[in-house]
Amino acid sequence: MSDDRPDPADLAAHPATPNAAVSPQAAAKAAEHGFEPVADAGPFTDMIGPMFHKTLDDGSRQLALYAERRHLNSGGIVHGGLLMTLIDNTLGRHVYYQLPAGSALVTLSLNTDFVAAGREGDFIVGRARIVRMTRSVVFVEGTLSRDDTVLLNAQGIWKILRRPD
Repeated sequence: MSDDRPDPADLAAHPATPNAAVSPQAAAKAAEHGFEPVADAGPFTDMIGPMFHKTLDDGSRQLALYAERRHLNSGGIVHGGLLMTLIDNTLGRHVYYQLPAGSALVTLSLNTDFVAAGREGDFIVGRARIVRMTRSVVFVEGTLSRDDTVLLNAQGIWKILRRPD
């Protein structure tokens, strides 16, 4: 399904938090690439975001983040934990929107390979592809990149906890 709403039961159990503040630079870069802010990112993601998303013609979604100074490690590059959070969100949201509304899922396994460093000012885009889906688990892979440079490759397994059907 390609709707934009989270499960209403989950919203009632966990009241919405304010979205992360969007810097003018992040907003401009997102708009330039056709992305919009994610409205339902959740409390943890709001702390590190904002994240942006767009839906492609084939119904798949991309997630993105504009790397700011606060996202850097002590070496001056984008923190690996931030990249892992972004790819976890990218893969998970991609799976979530392929399931019937009201479904719930969690990450079982996430393997990442760091390929290149992210820098302050990078607009980092996450892409995902489902490799295989069974009734209870989904195998998915994806990348994070800036322009044509891959920063991270990932493979993961998501457990479907609930389906409404």
